[in-house]
This record gives sequence, C-alpha cells and structure tokens, in this order.
Amino acid sequence: MTGLATSPSSPWPWVAPCLTACLICAPWSSVSSAAPARKPAPKASKPLSEEHAERSRAPGSGTLRMAPTKERPMAMRGVGTQDRRGSEARLSTAELAASQSQRQEARQQALVTMKEPGGPAQGARTAAADVGPRSEEAARVLAEKADEAILKGLSRHGDASVRMGLVRALGHCPKKASALVGPLLEDRNVRVLRAAVQLAAQVGAPGSIERLAYLALRHDRGIRSTALRILAMHPEHPLARQTLIGALLSSSPQVRQDAVAAVGHARADWAFHFLKRLAGDPEQPVRLRLVQTMRRLPPSAETLKVLARLATDRDPRVRSEAVRARADLLSARRRAHGSNGVASRKSR
Repeated sequence: MTGLATSPSSPWPWVAPCLTACLICAPWSSVSSAAPARKPAPKASKPLSEEHAERSRAPGSGTLRMAPTKERPMAMRGVGTQDRRGSEARLSTAELAASQSQRQEARQQALVTMKEPGGPAQGARTAAADVGPRSEEAARVLAEKADEAILKGLSRHGDASVRMGLVRALGHCPKKASALVGPLLEDRNVRVLRAAVQLAAQVGAPGSIERLAYLALRHDRGIRSTALRILAMHPEHPLARQTLIGALLSSSPQVRQDAVAAVGHARADWAFHFLKRLAGDPEQPVRLRLVQTMRRLPPSAETLKVLARLATDRDPRVRSEAVRARADLLSARRRAHGSNGVASRKSR
C-alpha cells in the first residue's frame, strides 16, 4: 500500500505520510485507549513463623535459622495455675479419702480375723505379705489385740511367714518388742533373723547383747553390720565393747570396715585408740570408711592429727575425702570456740 501511495501516478500523494504515521502509532493508541490498569492486590500477610524465618536468613547464604516458636501445649491452653493447683488438690483429697477407706476396711477385716480360730496366726501371715494397707493393718491389729502369751507362742511357730509377720507386728509396739525380740534373734530363717536384728536396732534390746555379740561374728554381712551398730550403742556392757574391739582388730577387711562404720554411727569416741591404728590399714575401703567415721567424731586435736595423716594417703579418693573432712572439722572447731568466746564475754 505504501508503494501504491508514493508512486508518481497515484492520485493521492498526501496519503502516504498519514498512513505511515497511523501504522506507527496504532499500538500506542490501542494501549492508551484500553481500560485503566488495576492496582496490584495487597500481599497476603505471612504467618509469624515465616516472617521470622525470612528475617533470620543469614546474609549471603541460603540457609534459614528457624527460631523455635514458643507456644503453650494444647492441653495447657486456657488453664491457669490456680486451676491446675485446684485440680491437683482435689485429686490428692480424693486419693486420701480412698486410702482412708481402704485402711478402715482392712482394719475391720483384721479384727474379724482375730476373733476366728487360728486368727492370730492368719493375721501374722497377712502381715508378712507385701507392703500395703491390708498387711499393715493386720500387723497393727495383731500387736494391739494379742497378749504377750499369744505373741510368744507365734515366735515359735513352725511357719516362717508367721514369725516374719510377728516381727512386723512388734514394730508397732516397742514395749512388747523389747521382751519378745530375744527368741526371734535365734531364728533359723535368715530372712526372719535379719528382720529381727533390725527390730532389735529399733527398740534397743539391751537384754539381747549376748545374742547380738554372737551374730556380730556371722558371715552374713547384713546381720553383722546391724549387730555391730547395736553393740556400739551400748558401751556400758563389757561384752559389747569387747566384741566391737575384736571386730576392729579382725583379720577380715569387711569385718573391720563394718566395725568402723558402727563406731561412726554411734559416735563411740571411746574406741578412738583402736581407730587411729587403722590409718595405716592396707585395704583402701577400710581407710575410706575411717575418714567418714572421723568426720562424725568431735573435732579434737587427735582426730585432726589422724585426718592429716590420711590426707597424705596413697589413694587419691582417700586423700580428697580426708582433706575435706579435716577442713569441715576445723571450721566446726572455730565456730565452737567463737560461740564459747561470745558466751564467756556475755557472762562477764
């Protein structure tokens, strides 16, 4: 068309420039005549976690450092501290009420059993069962309702479970236990004998020193250690002192260790003359137990001297324990002297 309009023989020589201008401007005119462009829609707000992740992006790297979102657990939302405490209190109150009802029921059943033929022996068997309200109430009722003659007969019963239940029952009545623990200390059953020795340690049993002195020489360590502790609490008895001194000078390391522990438990400073000899004992457990015993004795000059010797022991654990024990005794000694000085100044 352009060639036709610009030819010399064309009757419209002015058409060519106009037509060229129209062809050039046509796209722009169509764009300008179109509907006005819409404004871009606002971006949807990102979740807090994504926004925090973008802010935490390390510059120059494509890794994200996601910070953990601190949200409360679903079960805890909407529940205040007071509400939780209130629910726990209600739960504990309900459990306590249920326990009391179980104990009352167990006691009523134990009382009914005591009135039946062979009731004391059956109650002792129930008391020897696993620990619980039923066995505990059975032991308590047996100790309260049975007289000493019945209990003494149960101590010679052929069933070991009956004798074990008797030991547990006597634990609720120390007055009866001090008179009846003697026959139980001669029991052949090791389980019953261990429980009887524990009962003797609980009630004191000063009348059973001879039997305990014999048990202190047994090979059963549980029985021996408890018997030695009881003997150390009765230094007025010559046999108790003699047995404990013999254990301190025993050739068995375990016996010496148990004797040292018994002296420390009873704070029997009368045995210090024999304790200080063990500072050079060849067995490390004995020396370590000696340090622990010295810590429980009064902070005298002799005690600090023995600990100073143990502070140079060849075993590192013994050395460290001795250093700490000596420091504790020195501080206790300073406090005692300070309090005595203040008291003397006040008295003046």
